Amino acid sequence: MSTRLNLIPTPQYVEVKEQGIELAESSGIRIVTGAKPDRKIELAARMLQADFDRRAPRLKGGIRLEETAGKGGVSIVLVEEAEAAAQGFPLDMLDREALQRSHGQGYVLKTINAQTLCILGSPQGILYGAMTLLQVVQESDGALKIPGVSIRDYPHFEFRCAADWLSNGEGNRCSMDRGQGWDGFEALCKHKIDQCLKYKI
Repeated sequence: MSTRLNLIPTPQYVEVKEQGIELAESSGIRIVTGAKPDRKIELAARMLQADFDRRAPRLKGGIRLEETAGKGGVSIVLVEEAEAAAQGFPLDMLDREALQRSHGQGYVLKTINAQTLCILGSPQGILYGAMTLLQVVQESDGALKIPGVSIRDYPHFEFRCAADWLSNGEGNRCSMDRGQGWDGFEALCKHKIDQCLKYKI
């Protein structure tokens, strides 16, 4: 498996480690959200599940959203910063520093071992961390592999934008073509919004 990571936008800190995680049919896969997750954490979990199902159809139905991490199988744990230590994912000084200067958008993404990966931060940060995870995951022989990584990220600016239809729509009224009908237009807008989220715009 290649360990070259081409992430957009480039995180503040990326370390590639030796031990990665394999998501395969034979392993139970959990995306752990906690008992009462924020709506952004729920969205992050659903987007991870849908993307994994799409990219590795053999995994479909084997990826579960759960409140707690059980024994056995692979767990991708989404944890708010305040709960990190209590759930066994302590933050070191550099992790805490990255989250403190993050405008509420920072995250820490770490592979803990061959069965566990965690994304830590605020709900918005966890959502952005999940989008980075979608770029980190690699397809391999019908399975998905996550390289061993330690990533810290936060934006330099609170508000990020791009020269795309979002900024044009805000400033000059939306001029996207509606020739595909209203349902098609709505689907296209949703797709564009999801695409912007994936790149943290």
